[in-house]
Amino acid sequence: MLVQLARQPAGGRQGIVAVIAGFALFFPNFSTFLGKPGMYLEDVYVRPAARGLGIGRKLLATAETFCVKAKYRRIVLSTSELQLPAAQLYQSSGYVMVREEKNAQPSHKSAGAGLTRYHYEKLLG
Repeated sequence: MLVQLARQPAGGRQGIVAVIAGFALFFPNFSTFLGKPGMYLEDVYVRPAARGLGIGRKLLATAETFCVKAKYRRIVLSTSELQLPAAQLYQSSGYVMVREEKNAQPSHKSAGAGLTRYHYEKLLG
């Protein structure tokens, strides 16, 4: 979670208010193919008003630092055709698309059948 500080009136006075600008949700996984632990990055979210400020990139970097310290050497994630700016962020941050698939059925992560999903991974040093 990254916090953005802003000067805003607080109770009729000028003050500093902390606003959550975004968050990353991730959890450990294990690759039986590689025989190594890794991390699945479930969500990266940045408030619309805070987008374009590098917060998404900082959230990715924070998750990657956590992984390296935990000795996880791989991060996997997925996104869809509805989130092309996110896909561009992942690619420019060194994530490699490993699979593309078209959903045949609606799921909790799709707006309907036929949505294309992109699966990425990044190997960490």
